Amino acid sequence: MEKEFRITVKAIIFNEGKILLLRRKMASRDGHGFWELPGGGLKFGETLEEALQREVLEETGLEINVIQPVYTFSALREEKNLQKIGIAFLCSCRELLISLSNEHSEFGFFSRVEAKDLLSTQIYKEVESKLY
Repeated sequence: MEKEFRITVKAIIFNEGKILLLRRKMASRDGHGFWELPGGGLKFGETLEEALQREVLEETGLEINVIQPVYTFSALREEKNLQKIGIAFLCSCRELLISLSNEHSEFGFFSRVEAKDLLSTQIYKEVESKLY
């Protein structure tokens, strides 16, 4: 089986000091649970910023401005010969009128303490070390 790489981008969006998280209808394939940052995979020919803007718009209806990269991550799924390389970006948006896609069942803006309980330990540590 051929080994494969995928690139994923994630958005970190704050409102009044709280971070936006989305609840997946089904657990994520990488085992990180139900709550996640908005974002998704890069399509061929897209820039990182274009992919993130498209994914966030699809998942939340929000039009975002990508400010800067905050951290990178790598997830290995050996059973699928897949390595996922990711970049999380600090983002802003003008309006916070959220319309969820069918991938997610709910959303919320969560405090640092709440986010720690909802996100996987690995993801929370990355966000905390760079932003809090």
